[in-house]
Amino acid sequence: MRIAAIDLYLPHQRRSCPSHAPKKGLIRLDPQVDIRATVLDITENPKKVRIIELDPAQLPRSLDDLNVAAINGSYADSAGLVPQLDGIYMERADGPYANILCVREEDAQKPWVQTFVKVYRSPEVKSFVENRYKGGIICSW
Repeated sequence: MRIAAIDLYLPHQRRSCPSHAPKKGLIRLDPQVDIRATVLDITENPKKVRIIELDPAQLPRSLDDLNVAAINGSYADSAGLVPQLDGIYMERADGPYANILCVREEDAQKPWVQTFVKVYRSPEVKSFVENRYKGGIICSW
């Protein structure tokens, strides 16, 4: 079995090992490693899974040569993939990779921040995201 993951040598990308492979019993990771696990943290590979590290933009184009690929939503969308239809597993909305809104501490209580959060979390924005990304991006609110 050939599984593709994001190349861990790209400093601008989240380092990753296919995050769902341990949950499915395909590999075992060092228990002291958190969500930043890499292929170097694999302690057991009983099924002899071959993990191929690729640049994230290459993952959708490499699907014909792989059994499975862990593809970020933005790259899946750009490649015309619809995670709800083409995917076999999606991260949950409460997972560790949900986008968060951040502001400087001195701005946290400013009225514009509260207005922005209210608009961002509105039913209209949620509806837009669900329709535009066809379920490929899950709103965490």
